[in-house]
Amino acid sequence: MRTATPMHLVASLTAVSLLAACAAQRVGYGDRATLLAEGDSVVIASTLSAAALARCFETDATLLPLSVVRLEPDLGRSLYRLQGFGLWLEEAIFRDLPTGGSEVQYHWPANYDARWRSQLERDRLGPLRACAVRTTEETKQ
Repeated sequence: MRTATPMHLVASLTAVSLLAACAAQRVGYGDRATLLAEGDSVVIASTLSAAALARCFETDATLLPLSVVRLEPDLGRSLYRLQGFGLWLEEAIFRDLPTGGSEVQYHWPANYDARWRSQLERDRLGPLRACAVRTTEETKQ
């Protein structure tokens, strides 16, 4: 069995250091409070009820495997959440408005890189905006 020479150890350590430096930046936050306080967000209004808007979003958006969409009737809202590996990545709170219709507050980390942001726009925010402008009759089809 050959033992590693000091030169091999230096080369190995250099390679490991370079690989670590090239690794993707970690996105997301360790807790919900940080996501809501430091993340980016958008509010989208709709004439649909919160439940109908959430159902349309769940059907039309491309959701990642760790995503959850659930109705919380006791709280008067529906909720979408993406969490994984101890990180809070996205949250949308769908609420009915007292004047009719609904709004959704959508939150995501400010540290999303361009690729993550592009996927968010294409896969979730784009379909959500399209759902928001639909009428009740269109959602029944």
